[in-house]
Amino acid sequence: MKTRTILFLAASTCLIQLFMNCSALNLSNGFTPLSSTDSAAIPTTEVSAEANAPTNNSYMVPRSYVIGLLTDIFTSSNYPVNTLTSTLRSFVLNKPGSFGGNCDLNSSETGNDCGGDISNSALAPLAAASTLRAVSISAACENILSDDNAVQAVLEKIPHGDTPTSASVGQLYSLFRRGWDPDPSYVQALMQMDQNVTQEGTSNLDRWRLQILMICEDPVWQSL
Repeated sequence: MKTRTILFLAASTCLIQLFMNCSALNLSNGFTPLSSTDSAAIPTTEVSAEANAPTNNSYMVPRSYVIGLLTDIFTSSNYPVNTLTSTLRSFVLNKPGSFGGNCDLNSSETGNDCGGDISNSALAPLAAASTLRAVSISAACENILSDDNAVQAVLEKIPHGDTPTSASVGQLYSLFRRGWDPDPSYVQALMQMDQNVTQEGTSNLDRWRLQILMICEDPVWQSL
């Protein structure tokens, strides 16, 4: 019952205060990764906390950028995430229609890159924001962060204490949206969410997990 309360509180805070893409989050005692076939059932919204959130007419970074960035963020020799490559393949690489970036038929990675369909070689290099893309990103972030090592892999890349602070959350944001500082109201909303889940007895590791998940799911870092 305690975990269900935390889930409801986290989801309510995301939708009301953050206006971010918040999917069905479970914390440590019941974090269930999603499969590529489950992702269509995730409730999502594509409205971001930031004023310049992408619309369905906005072009987004291609899948090669998404894969490269998330690989960089979640890769660590000290905290290996064994499912990282397969997760990104399932939810990003094999969905060129949602993420753009035509495949290279002459590449040694043709089988994975084209998703088994040579027609993908004729796709446009960029794709617009879409619900399907948001669902896939949400599923990828949740699956990756179901591994505690993923949380630790991110934390070793920023200055941080035992619990999230405004400064450390700003550092997290900068890992995903490089060269940008978050709006203060964005960080404030994330910190309010952290305060709410802390009152429910959420562990420090899960507090960090939730912060990383919210930023990972935000479409703003993918916008051009």
